[in-house]
Amino acid sequence: MLLNSQGLPQPILDAPTRWNSTFTMIKRLMLYTEFCDENVDEAAQLSDLEWKQLQVLTQTLEPIYTLTQKLQREQLFFGDFFKLWLEQKLIIKAMPNEQSGILVDCLEKREKVLISNEVIVSTIYLDPRIRRILTSDQLQVAKMNLVKLFRQIFAASKNVSAFVRMTFLIANLDFTTNPIRLGIAAF
Repeated sequence: MLLNSQGLPQPILDAPTRWNSTFTMIKRLMLYTEFCDENVDEAAQLSDLEWKQLQVLTQTLEPIYTLTQKLQREQLFFGDFFKLWLEQKLIIKAMPNEQSGILVDCLEKREKVLISNEVIVSTIYLDPRIRRILTSDQLQVAKMNLVKLFRQIFAASKNVSAFVRMTFLIANLDFTTNPIRLGIAAF
C-alpha cells in the first residue's frame, strides 16, 4: 500500500527455477533506493556501497537477460544462437568489474563444453558468419561428422550417386566456401 501511494511499482520476487527473475527482482529493487532510505529501519538499510554493488550486478547481468529474452521469443538456428552468445560475451567482457569477469569465465566454460560436441562444431561449420572461429582440428571434425551424417542419410535412401556428389563436395570445402550454397547448387 505504501509503495502504491508513492507511485512505485510492486516488488518482483525471485523464482529459484528462473535465474532471470533474480535480475528483474534486483532491477526493481533499484527503484526503491530512496523509498528504503526513508522507510526502512537504519539497521536494515543497505549501505551506499551495497546499493552500488547491486547497480554493478544489474548492469553485468543485463546482457544475459537480454540474450535470454531474444532466445525465448525467436526460432533460431544454432548459428544465430551462437552469434548472439558471442556478442553478449563481448559486451560483458568489456565491463570493468569483478562480476563481469566471473560471468565471462562461466560463459567460456560453457562454451568449451558446447564446442567439444561434434554436432555443435558441424553446425558452426555450416554457418559462414561464424565458421572462422573453428580451429583446423574442429574443421576436420565437422567435415567428418557431416560425411558420416550424409552416409547415414544416403544409406537409408539408397541414393548412391547423390551420396558420391555430396561426399566430394564436403571433402573439398575450405574456410571460404559456403557449404550450403554448394550443396544447393550441386543438386
